[in-house]
Amino acid sequence: MDDQPRSAAEEWRRYWPIVLAGFIGISFAAVPLQSIAFFIDPIRDEFGWSRTQVSIGASVFGLFVIPFAPFAGALQDRLGPRRMALIGVCLCIASLISLGFTTGSLNLWIAQWAFYALAELLLKATVWLAIVTSIFVHARGMATALVLCGTAMAQTLVPLLTYALIESLGWRAAYMSLGIGWGGCTLLLVLLFFHERQRSTRKVTAGSASAETAKPELTGLTLREAVRCVTLYRIAVALMISACLSIAVITHKVSILNEMGISRSDAALIAATAGVSSIIGKLLTGWLYDRSESTWIAVSAFGVSTLGFVLLLEPVRSPFLIVFAMILFGLSAGATLQAGMYLTAQYCGQRRFGTIFGAKSSFVALGIGLGPLLSAAIVDTFGTYNPLFLIAVPVSFLAVLLVYRLGPYPDWSRHERHTAAPGSNAPVAEHG
Repeated sequence: MDDQPRSAAEEWRRYWPIVLAGFIGISFAAVPLQSIAFFIDPIRDEFGWSRTQVSIGASVFGLFVIPFAPFAGALQDRLGPRRMALIGVCLCIASLISLGFTTGSLNLWIAQWAFYALAELLLKATVWLAIVTSIFVHARGMATALVLCGTAMAQTLVPLLTYALIESLGWRAAYMSLGIGWGGCTLLLVLLFFHERQRSTRKVTAGSASAETAKPELTGLTLREAVRCVTLYRIAVALMISACLSIAVITHKVSILNEMGISRSDAALIAATAGVSSIIGKLLTGWLYDRSESTWIAVSAFGVSTLGFVLLLEPVRSPFLIVFAMILFGLSAGATLQAGMYLTAQYCGQRRFGTIFGAKSSFVALGIGLGPLLSAAIVDTFGTYNPLFLIAVPVSFLAVLLVYRLGPYPDWSRHERHTAAPGSNAPVAEHG
């Protein structure tokens, strides 16, 4: 008897705990980067460091990930998503607690962030989405969007929680509390709900047909074809630019808003508002991609941040426009990752999606590594963040141009193994 869900509603009734586990799991991996802005001033005051020295931790995280990100997908294939998640959550808890024991040694600070980088590699989005996308069919777009909203939820709650913890307990205890509290909840949900065995309803029962006969072969680019695919490089560079500028603002948002006359408590509220808009951006993008394949979805996702940087320019900005710009940054942060994953899946197919997106994560990691240093170097050199906004306007617009007119999606249902990669010199299958 076929026990597979026949509607989106039935899928949600059966499998919502898996989405919840993925939602909280992906949020926990984002806690250190989403909270660093509130730790910069207390750490500077205690150790006498510059903003660049404090920010180097977040940059080390991004740059440290680059050589290892392509191997995360292969490790996931070997261990499975559940074991990857369990190991990664435990290591992330340990890394957050370790940050609370930071001394005045810059080398120790760098090593602690390198430890976090290794732990976070095991909690990439592909880990949480592997089980979700294998189980959900009718509601796959919305289920994926909700899992990815975990990062936006962290962007909403972490500023408020971090500010409150630092004010009441101090920055050291704040790091430990985030690790034990948020991490403990994540570990419990993964243990209870994040099970690969729940995919059994999707498998062919013994005796009805052989698994190899019933299971369709995954279609898409081979690794050799992906390396030659210009389209994938354009998407990767656009994601790198977006990540660089986004993290440049996220890691310094408190200092940026303080410079504009906004207090730390109000900065926490504004940051939380940006987190809510990020959730809206993810859900809206998932909803739109379930109903349309228009290029303008990706163009809009990358384009709203350009408008945000324009609104922060000194002759333009006002208190209202500052808040509105932060909301736009949240919308863009939520939408660009969703759009990037969708575009990658469309142009590379499913055959080697994990490995290809893992390699693409190296570009994102490079952007994450450069962003905090870019902000810190600018403010330490010029004494203001205004040059950052001047640079960000044309650079963010370049990302928009890169995703504009990428070309028709390949129809992988009609592709043979020898079909040429999109973006190469050989013809591409027409979009169906």
